[in-house]
Amino acid sequence: MSSSSFADHCRGIAQRFLLSAIVVDDEPTVTMANSVHGGLITPRMAATRERTRDQESTGATPRPLSIAPLTQGFARLGMVCGVVPPGKDQSGSDILAHVAARADIVVLDWKLDAESGESALALLERIVREAAPFRIRLIAIYTAEPDLQQIRDKIRDQLNGTHESHQARPVNGTSLAIDFGACRIVMYNKNGAQTEAPGCVVAEEDLADRLVADFSQMAEGLLPVLVLAALTAVRENVYQLLNCFGHQLDPAFLAHRACLDQPAESELHIVEQIASELQGIMEDAIVSNSPAGIQAINLWADGRFKNDELRFGANNIVSTLPRVLEMLTKGLENINGRPVSPKKHNLLSRGFADSGEDRTDLDRHLASLMSFRQIVEGASRQLSMGTVIQPTATNDMGFLLCVTPKCDSVRLKEKSSFLFLPLVPAKKRTTQVVVPIRDSGHRRLTISMNLPSWQQVCFEPDPERECVLAYPNDSEFHFRAADGRTFRWVGELKSEFAQSVAQEIAGRMSRVALNKSEWLRRSER
Repeated sequence: MSSSSFADHCRGIAQRFLLSAIVVDDEPTVTMANSVHGGLITPRMAATRERTRDQESTGATPRPLSIAPLTQGFARLGMVCGVVPPGKDQSGSDILAHVAARADIVVLDWKLDAESGESALALLERIVREAAPFRIRLIAIYTAEPDLQQIRDKIRDQLNGTHESHQARPVNGTSLAIDFGACRIVMYNKNGAQTEAPGCVVAEEDLADRLVADFSQMAEGLLPVLVLAALTAVRENVYQLLNCFGHQLDPAFLAHRACLDQPAESELHIVEQIASELQGIMEDAIVSNSPAGIQAINLWADGRFKNDELRFGANNIVSTLPRVLEMLTKGLENINGRPVSPKKHNLLSRGFADSGEDRTDLDRHLASLMSFRQIVEGASRQLSMGTVIQPTATNDMGFLLCVTPKCDSVRLKEKSSFLFLPLVPAKKRTTQVVVPIRDSGHRRLTISMNLPSWQQVCFEPDPERECVLAYPNDSEFHFRAADGRTFRWVGELKSEFAQSVAQEIAGRMSRVALNKSEWLRRSER
């Protein structure tokens, strides 16, 4: 790994992930440098001359955008960059908004129409509102307007005034960047702008480097770069997947569909196979490049722990960075002079967080991510093996885990009973799960194997889908039982985790009751 810092390491991975950029400006020029001459004004109608004089008085003199150095800067980084003028009518604006929503990086001039003075605010709002809500992108305001703080405030107020689900929030370490959902919005001045903001003037030839660095900061971290590296590998191996599931197999796919009791399920069957192939591609990429391996960890720790030591636990157990890196290389239980006892593993996150505070919340969060599926916004919620629900009745705050097999959760034509296991406060030597609790973090619970506490609840299936679906209720999803009770959808365990619970249930139910010598039974312990 040749990166000199962890930030460089993250930037290299982000740069490989990024593919496209689009620049929207009403005054592009093909020259290699801006050529704005003092008092010369292009002849226009009287209103335009008046506007130009106003701009000069405030320092916002028109600055034509040099296309060649800007696009070459992106090309040097392996990205395709397009430059388009703003739409002059509704149709043009629609096309522009659609194209901008598909780009990884969007560069907007603040004044999109030199004659009307129309700003980029409306276009920016359309991009963040109409694009896929979880598509990560960087939007840059690149302008000759000197007051970037005022532009930032206008953007923040407009977004916060029209969106209830997201709020614009400032980015740590800078006053001229805000995050809004999956987007980060940054502001820079064109070369030659009369501004007093330090470090905000960026020449066209340097803009691509600056924006890629800004994007990489959005995904700076061991886990974020792991995600980007895995997704990059998927994108670079699309042909491998298409070749695996080629059109020559269409007749076999149709035969498979025709033989199913529920032909519509055939698509999901193939999705399972695609997911398996994707996992193989991502695993190969991670093993080959190790984006979050020990070398990356070394860079991460070197920038985080300047004094070469980490402190674990309430007693501030001190360990040197080389010893901690050895632990991360060989494992906690495989080194001598370990920083903490394996029985005190809950102290590790506290030390790595470098906060001196209990960070068990981080351990719970990761445990929850590793056992629960992430359901995208807008997807339906189906009751099946692994679904966790919570009664909405105020006097019953417990959680229930559905253990009805998936094959018994579909093709339902009439009321059907589902089996649930209670989730109770965590106990040692039991199967546990970390449940995401809305607005209050995560809770570690035990799956109750006490047969008398198990419950059966009857539900009416959806007549078209022939399964039990949750209905949206404000920002939540609820299941309605046949007896009128309602249950809030909490989450869905990953299939392998749910199957491990089913296996434990089967093992418990298959135990043979024996009357044997009590002396022998105690000796066997």
